[in-house]
Amino acid sequence: MNNIITGNSSEEYVLRRYRGEGWTCLLRNYQFHKKAELDFVFIKRSTIRFIEVRTLSFKFHPYQSVTPSKRNKIRYMASMLLANMPQYSEFKKEIFLEIVDTEKFKSNRSISLLN
Repeated sequence: MNNIITGNSSEEYVLRRYRGEGWTCLLRNYQFHKKAELDFVFIKRSTIRFIEVRTLSFKFHPYQSVTPSKRNKIRYMASMLLANMPQYSEFKKEIFLEIVDTEKFKSNRSISLLN
């Protein structure tokens, strides 16, 4: 399976899972000034969650591919989006890395990227 198909499949899995848990997808594959991309922004009740999706690989752990620079970009994009969407400014902000095992199509774990 090539990387584009694998990535799309992983994102579809995450989208279905979050919708099944009652989350509403506000944005998908949002590009900010062509410098970075957020895979998803979901809301549920008074929580807004920014999601980066990575696919499990046997070569390395997906967390390793989310460098400190990428984490900072995600945090920055989340802040900029919230600044432009004042209706969500009081929401609890969460930023997560979703790691998907495409062999079993299940989410291995969610890792907070806020720290």
